[in-house]
Amino acid sequence: MSFFDKYAEYYESSWDLREHGLNVGIFEGDVERIAEQDLETGYEYCRDHVIELLQKIHTLDRDARILDVCCGTGATLSRIVNRYACKGVGVDISKAQIARANQLREQGVKEGRLLFRQGSASLIDQVVCEQLPFTHVLSQDGLLFAYDKPRAVEGIFDLLEAGGAFVLSDFVPQISKQEIDAALRARVYEDVKWGQGFTFREYFELLTDTGFEIVQAELRPLDMRNTYEKLIPRTHAMAAGGDATYTFLARRYEGIVKAISNGALSWAWFAVRKP
Repeated sequence: MSFFDKYAEYYESSWDLREHGLNVGIFEGDVERIAEQDLETGYEYCRDHVIELLQKIHTLDRDARILDVCCGTGATLSRIVNRYACKGVGVDISKAQIARANQLREQGVKEGRLLFRQGSASLIDQVVCEQLPFTHVLSQDGLLFAYDKPRAVEGIFDLLEAGGAFVLSDFVPQISKQEIDAALRARVYEDVKWGQGFTFREYFELLTDTGFEIVQAELRPLDMRNTYEKLIPRTHAMAAGGDATYTFLARRYEGIVKAISNGALSWAWFAVRKP
């Protein structure tokens, strides 16, 4: 059972109350404006950022074929498919997330515009081999859990047609797992059974070594920190009802905020093209 199978109902009730996604948010404007923005608006901005980057590399239109690797409940994929009247496939290791995706995006599934499949990102070329090729691939904040990241990226490269776009966001360590103190290591890594992350440079080199052309690469630690800072009081409020799982999640979020503030953890974005 994956971490997100075990805690699916808790994320469902506390993370994204509008679209039920699991991505980190993006917050725009000055400090005062960011303080006023709610989490759901931040998640919307993030989904729009994915779309802008995909569109920057390869036109999104009704002929686009989209693959979302580590799709969760399919919030971003559904938005793209609905906006451009195209087709999309979402893959996630979590049985619970795929079941929820099929419930939440039922209309698109019934119309044949959306397909959700349970499977490993590390074996993505096998999971969707019958649906290739794709014009666009995205992966938001999930590839960190892939047991074989190089194979996942190579599989994505093979699934994309020439000129295709790949947009990736993921958590990236700024120092090694062993260098983080034990308490923070428990919150960032061990609570979610995260083995070892790729640094920004390691992801950059993996993408270029695989054959991708880098169009845009950025670190957005403040957006990541803002997301978790906003999640902490929401989750503590739910913990007040006596459920210890919300307390566990709130402690984890506090650890992530501290790790970001200490420079131990960041949030990376890559927009790349297959030549």
